[in-house]
Amino acid sequence: MSSDTITLIKGQGPLVLPQKPHLRLASGNFWPEEVDGREKQLTAGLFIIDTRTSPSKQDHVRVHASQVVEVDGAKLEILEVRGENGQEAAIHLKVR
Repeated sequence: MSSDTITLIKGQGPLVLPQKPHLRLASGNFWPEEVDGREKQLTAGLFIIDTRTSPSKQDHVRVHASQVVEVDGAKLEILEVRGENGQEAAIHLKVR
């Protein structure tokens, strides 16, 4: 795994975003849904936790492969959302 890629496994605790150490990322809620009016593909919930606030602020974004999410100046390119056909549920992303 490249240093600029992160794999968020379902059920794993939040991981620190190295480029923004005050942010934590986690994944969950994997299911197929229609994306951009096209056929269904696997999507997941990307949970973004900002530890600079008390209590920590948490945002939730539905993501799919090839999507880019911008968080506090960091761009998260969703490379893969997997979890079908017996695969371990996970979001694989690249930080740009």
